[in-house]
Amino acid sequence: MERALQVEEILHQIFDNLLPEFDMKRSFIDSTDPRLLPKPDKPTRATLLSAALTCRSFVEPALDALWWAMDDLRPLLSLLPSFKLDDDLPDEVCLHEMPLGCDI
Repeated sequence: MERALQVEEILHQIFDNLLPEFDMKRSFIDSTDPRLLPKPDKPTRATLLSAALTCRSFVEPALDALWWAMDDLRPLLSLLPSFKLDDDLPDEVCLHEMPLGCDI
C-alpha cells in the first residue's frame, strides 16, 4: 500500500471529501432546522462502508465519516436490545422492557 494512505490524517481528509460541503454561514442561518444540513446520498454512504471494509487502516476514518452521515438515529438505537420500531406508527419509536431473565 502507498505510504501516504497509511497516514490517518490523510485518510480523514479523503473520506471527509466524500461528504457534502458544509457551509458555516448557511448553518448559522438554518440552525433552527437540522434537516436542512446537507447529508450524503445512499451511494456515498455505500462507498464509505465499502472503504471501511477494504482494509484495517481505512476502518476508523471511513466509519467516522459514515457515522457523521447518519440521517436518523435508528441505526444507533437498533444496537439497543430494547429498541423496537413500531410498524403502525412509521415515525414513532418504542422502547420495550427487557424480558425477565435476560442478561446483557
